[in-house]
Amino acid sequence: MKNAYGHPVPDEAILDLPVVCTLTEAALMERKAGIDKLAAEALEAAELPDGYSLRFPGNAKSIARIVDIIVAERACCLFFTFGLTFMPNEGPVSLHVRGPEGAKEFVQRLLDGAQLASASPESSPR
Repeated sequence: MKNAYGHPVPDEAILDLPVVCTLTEAALMERKAGIDKLAAEALEAAELPDGYSLRFPGNAKSIARIVDIIVAERACCLFFTFGLTFMPNEGPVSLHVRGPEGAKEFVQRLLDGAQLASASPESSPR
């Protein structure tokens, strides 16, 4: 694995990243608004042992918004691990947001107050 400058990064360095966001309070509020907007498109949300999984429609606009959020989050929250799964036949896309201890609670706070479309209460983040 290499960092943004192309230098090798040892695997243990990934595991030791602190759960810290580098955004200012104003920038975080703006980002949260974008996350809330994206979360409103979610068809389903599920808790994972180390994060959350959100399922979205498989259309190009939803995918572009998901990727935009991932790119932005990778710049300020270095501890997150993101995964995307694309179902066949242009079906739903699943976004998995994971991280070290504390990351799950961080995602919970980001999703707090978001209106998750069609998500059942037991699968929605608390």
